[in-house]
Amino acid sequence: MPKTGSGQISVIIPARNASSTIARTLSSLEADKALIHEILLVDDGSQDGTANVAAKAGDLHGLPLTVFEAGFSNAGAARNFGLDRARGGRLFFLDADDEVLPGGMTLLSDALDASPAASLAIGASIHRGQTVQKLKLPGNYGQDNSANARRYLLNELRSITVGSALVTAKAAAGVRFPESINLDEDTIYWAAILSRCAVTTIGQPVLAYNLDEARMSRRFVSDPHGVFSGIAVELDKLRSFGFPEDVLQKRKSFISMRIVRHLIRQRRFNEAADMMRVSRHYGGGGLRDLKALQYRLRIWRGYATGLFGFGTAGMSGDAGILSRSHDEKQPGGTPELIVNDFHPPPGRHGNGSPE
Repeated sequence: MPKTGSGQISVIIPARNASSTIARTLSSLEADKALIHEILLVDDGSQDGTANVAAKAGDLHGLPLTVFEAGFSNAGAARNFGLDRARGGRLFFLDADDEVLPGGMTLLSDALDASPAASLAIGASIHRGQTVQKLKLPGNYGQDNSANARRYLLNELRSITVGSALVTAKAAAGVRFPESINLDEDTIYWAAILSRCAVTTIGQPVLAYNLDEARMSRRFVSDPHGVFSGIAVELDKLRSFGFPEDVLQKRKSFISMRIVRHLIRQRRFNEAADMMRVSRHYGGGGLRDLKALQYRLRIWRGYATGLFGFGTAGMSGDAGILSRSHDEKQPGGTPELIVNDFHPPPGRHGNGSPE
């Protein structure tokens, strides 16, 4: 039987091989446990004893914790598993390596209580990287739900960090996380939520978010075209929430440019140039786009470094400056590269380092 408390919040935590962090994550909920109806931890195929560590931590802190064993290998699917079993009137999502700041959930709950028209409360979060720590404030939301949702998807509003928001179960009814992708699934979920509910925000930090930049980068470049295609398919599903086509296209362009940035850091200039062309296809990366210009220069410099031994950084290119011919193949199956009509020798590729 699931354990329940006296509160109204269902906390949903997907966890996979999180034995080193989950006890700390669960202990961070103790200060707000009076508000919690249930904590649904979905152990998604862990091989390190995460479930046992979690169960002991739950007992230690007197939390209404229920651990489910699953094998999705996907955070979105694990969250949806929890959503399907949640019985609280409010929903709170938390990652297994982050911590709620003491009283953070109370701040979010009080914000909803003070704003009867709102169904979503968003707080600030502290993002902790390996070298820096930053305070991320919530965006400046207006009264128009549709406008908020569009601005969010266009990156005009700061992204909602998992663990910094509390949404009513009524507003979230029927909305689920994408299960076919492992990147940007939370962005797509929150965009759908924003399209249907009013927002209240608080400036106080409610979450300590631990950012693993290296892991994030690896996920973007493990299969660049596969990552992009998967996110693009899920973005298209937002049409059912009223998102216009131009907003979806611009988001796709933005995603492709994020992939370009990570590919440049990996010195994978061929693929970065190809993703620049994807961005142009969806209306981004034009001559007036300063970021795109910077990437084109980095890819070009990277090729110059590899071809001629000069230049210190990798820089970008697109159809007008640097393109790939998909009709002809170089030896080894590598697509031919063309820089201002100059053909690099077979087998030679940019090998510089990004700035």
